[in-house]
Amino acid sequence: MTIFENGTITFDESLKEDMLFIFGIVIDDEGYLVENKQPNNRVLVDGRPILLSEFAGVMSKDGKPVILRNDIGSLIELVDKPKGE
Repeated sequence: MTIFENGTITFDESLKEDMLFIFGIVIDDEGYLVENKQPNNRVLVDGRPILLSEFAGVMSKDGKPVILRNDIGSLIELVDKPKGE
């Protein structure tokens, strides 16, 4: 199920890969997020590769998508950011 409300898209677990594909990201054979056009390039979050199981969502920063990891550090960063940043 997907819900769009107040500029936020919320989606369930089954749509993770579909949502990532919209941003040019696919999953490699080991479960890591990689660039669709350059599958040897793993997506890095906080300088570390991220697994699909760790993916929490996408937010926009300076007009570019930012991948969020489902750990407390990423979530605190999301909450602490001033609106529009």
